Amino acid sequence: MYKLLTVVFLLFVMTLARATTPMQEARRIESDALEGRLFLRSQQALSALMKVAIAELERKDPQKSRQLKAEWETKYRQMYFIYETKRDIGDHYPLNKWLSEKYEMLELTLGMDIMRATRLVDIKTFLHCPQVVFRPCSFPMDSVTIPRIDEYKNHFAYGEKYTGLVPVTTYWVTYAAVTFGTSGTFVFVAGLAGLAAERIMILMSPKLSDKVYNRACGG
Repeated sequence: MYKLLTVVFLLFVMTLARATTPMQEARRIESDALEGRLFLRSQQALSALMKVAIAELERKDPQKSRQLKAEWETKYRQMYFIYETKRDIGDHYPLNKWLSEKYEMLELTLGMDIMRATRLVDIKTFLHCPQVVFRPCSFPMDSVTIPRIDEYKNHFAYGEKYTGLVPVTTYWVTYAAVTFGTSGTFVFVAGLAGLAAERIMILMSPKLSDKVYNRACGG
């Protein structure tokens, strides 16, 4: 057990040395959010998430994996930039009907244990959060009983139904930075680094959410 922990620690140090530390990545995302680059960063995070979905599906159903990869790369990679405006985080129409259908297919094919273990459940965050996070002053508030700034924070940082867009983006951007060019060698360590960065951002994101909201809406 001690040897295993030592190996994991050494891999962790080696990986961070070649990529980034969780704190550094969280700070970068914080800066991006304040300077208007969060949209691009969250799109990069979704791309990393889809790569994992394709890889996991390959183990269960290679044909479905090839179909998902082809559709994503040739047609739907840019679909993140087209999103709809609806009401509450649990009731918003999906950003894209295709992605919603693919999530259901992944859940049916892989099962919830794998979906949770690989963080593919984060697809729901990308389905339901951006139309609020990127429209802080204009997203619909019908049937919402809390102040707009608090509703915004539920989507940006952490709500009752989903982890907010910014912590999830932080996880996947960090994960991608660690695994880039490794052919999966550091996937386990990348998950640890991503989780650490996400936890840091969860602590930072409530205040960051207020800053972004007030800067955009003049609060």
